Amino acid sequence: LFEDPAMEDLLWIAPQAAVELDARGGAVFADARYTTAFKLGHIRGAHSLPGGRSTHELGDIEHTEAFRAVLGSGARTLVVYSDGGSDLEPCAYLARRFRTHRSIPAHQVLRLVGGLTLWKRSGLPVDAHG
Repeated sequence: LFEDPAMEDLLWIAPQAAVELDARGGAVFADARYTTAFKLGHIRGAHSLPGGRSTHELGDIEHTEAFRAVLGSGARTLVVYSDGGSDLEPCAYLARRFRTHRSIPAHQVLRLVGGLTLWKRSGLPVDAHG
């Protein structure tokens, strides 16, 4: 994606900064975990986009609510997360998919530092359905 791999290290956001961005109406959250995990608990207002590992599993991102929400507002940032946020988790793949789309600037797609695990440890709210 970037010629300098260190640039991708800049595309992260800390949980508290994500809360502040969301409070200003500037965040759209995308949960890359499996649907079952999403139902057990997720960031309030997050879109469930089980990232998987292939284009077939994710489908066409242009038809997702998260994609439309980022494009529809112009200045909103997509915050992608999974459980721990490591490079081996689905959020890494999902973020890459969004960053390489021609309609969304790469800097508008951030990964959540520490994923949902750090979010919860920070005492930030989660919603559950199921």
